[in-house]
Amino acid sequence: MNWVEWVKVVGMLLTALFVGVMIYRSVRVVKDEEDDKVHLPD
Repeated sequence: MNWVEWVKVVGMLLTALFVGVMIYRSVRVVKDEEDDKVHLPD
């Protein structure tokens, strides 16, 4: 593989990692909010 293909692969990996982190953080925030709602009635 030449360097152009390496740059494309690395860019795709970084983009996938970034998207995965954003999804993980948003899901974690939603779960935290749901936990708060569950604890409030008590």
